[in-house]
Amino acid sequence: MRSEPVVMVHGWGGSFLRTWQEPGWEALLADAGRDVIGVDLLGHGTAEKPHDPEAYTDLTPAITSLLPDAPVDAIGFSLGSMTLLELACRSPERLSRLVISGVGKTLFEPDQSDVIARTVEGDAAKDDVM
Repeated sequence: MRSEPVVMVHGWGGSFLRTWQEPGWEALLADAGRDVIGVDLLGHGTAEKPHDPEAYTDLTPAITSLLPDAPVDAIGFSLGSMTLLELACRSPERLSRLVISGVGKTLFEPDQSDVIARTVEGDAAKDDVM
């Protein structure tokens, strides 16, 4: 019997194929007995590529639409990490464990907590750019 699935989300300009399949990460998890749910974020890989910028304001539906009812583990890189953090803030019950990478060295500095909260909630000011 396989354990709960692992969701894998790529970064900006990437895709599930380029970030997780080609380097062998998906195969490694499959060899460990994990089912993998690969996500191509809107505008990337095999996902829809709308021309309206408003379509890109919320990337979490690309993930939640693929999730089973039970909580899952998730791994993100860069934009994928930020999207998973947003999902964790909105719907923490959907995730068991979260691995984030490629998010920069200042993301978890205590003095940045207000900036991080505004960024994750989509309310970042121009001065909040890290």
